[in-house]
Amino acid sequence: MLKKISACATASALVLALSACGGSDVTDPTFNVAVIGDSPYGIAYGDTTQYNANPAFISAVNADTSLSLALHVGDIHSGKEYCTETYNLGVFNQWKSFKLPLV
Repeated sequence: MLKKISACATASALVLALSACGGSDVTDPTFNVAVIGDSPYGIAYGDTTQYNANPAFISAVNADTSLSLALHVGDIHSGKEYCTETYNLGVFNQWKSFKLPLV
């Protein structure tokens, strides 16, 4: 049941984002989405490799002019990491550098 609710919530968010990004007056119907998930996190407690590389990844997504939307499908913590406010705020602050709408 939870997976169905999550899928519905994701689909609803995508529909809202699509309508915010275009509308019926768009002449080019192409819509490309960067789908991101299970990132950034490490494979062991204290592993910051993906976290440290995330700004460069976001810059690469921002540089792709064919994209209309970035969709993070979830999971920024591995099972080996603690969920801390510091880490969560760090990821949030990195995400603020997306130029595309981020869902």
